Amino acid sequence: MITCANTEQNCKLTLTPNRSATWFESKLMIFFMVAVVLTIAIGWLIVGVWMILPFAGLEVGLFALLMYLVSRHTYRIQEITLTENKILVANRMGSRFVISDLSRVGCFLQVVETERDWHLPLLYLVNDDKRISIGEFLNLKDRQALRNMLKQQGVPTCRTYWWKSDN
Repeated sequence: MITCANTEQNCKLTLTPNRSATWFESKLMIFFMVAVVLTIAIGWLIVGVWMILPFAGLEVGLFALLMYLVSRHTYRIQEITLTENKILVANRMGSRFVISDLSRVGCFLQVVETERDWHLPLLYLVNDDKRISIGEFLNLKDRQALRNMLKQQGVPTCRTYWWKSDN
């Protein structure tokens, strides 16, 4: 998801992943999965197949870990601030906060596409000495919207397959 805040001096684009479930909903899903798996495992334990228990625990633990990691990554935020002579890119995930800056002069948006469009296009802000990946977590529609917003703000675009249409 992309939000844009324009002021007189700058334009601030905030990029966030599309979040289909909150952390509370993810925890509910984990608890539901634990209940189902433990019910089945206890049923097998009652009939004497105790070897199921370690695998059921492993399954529940792995599922909980993966749900946690996916949920954690949905709270990632990337902010792109375009000023008259600088572009600032701030990445936030949890307590980690990394800021990169590029000079607006000579800076362009590089769009790396695959030959048959099997993968999502990769977006980079490129300068003489830096190349910063932006919008890695966005879907195709949001990446196209980001491209258009940056184009409206005067950032030139360079595509891998420049002769293709902009579908």
